[in-house]
Amino acid sequence: MPQRNGSVTVTKSLAMNREEIGAIIGIKGELIGQYIRFRPNERLLIGRDHAQCDVLMHSPFVSSVHCEIWYDSSRKAYIVTDKSKNGVVVDSKYKLNRNEPTEVAPGSHLMIGDTENEVVLG
Repeated sequence: MPQRNGSVTVTKSLAMNREEIGAIIGIKGELIGQYIRFRPNERLLIGRDHAQCDVLMHSPFVSSVHCEIWYDSSRKAYIVTDKSKNGVVVDSKYKLNRNEPTEVAPGSHLMIGDTENEVVLG
């Protein structure tokens, strides 16, 4: 059953990417509607600094380099590292420890900086 978030419908097939690549899907805020793919073991930086980051956001709650995400194809999991002042929250349950790489399952929701910016790990 599709889950409705704002104006984007995230289907199970979209959220649970079966290919051996990483993806983030914007479902709320600045990245809504964006589907960003990246290769296994390719690091994706999200933040405000266009010189350092692959995915740019402009929210005052997002740090220059807010977080790093990469997909570990051997473990079929994402590794997320919070590098920010305002944090990254996983599935509305827990905030990641700063500068501590954390394994996060595909299909998990990440709030970036505040509750207004949310992505799903593909």
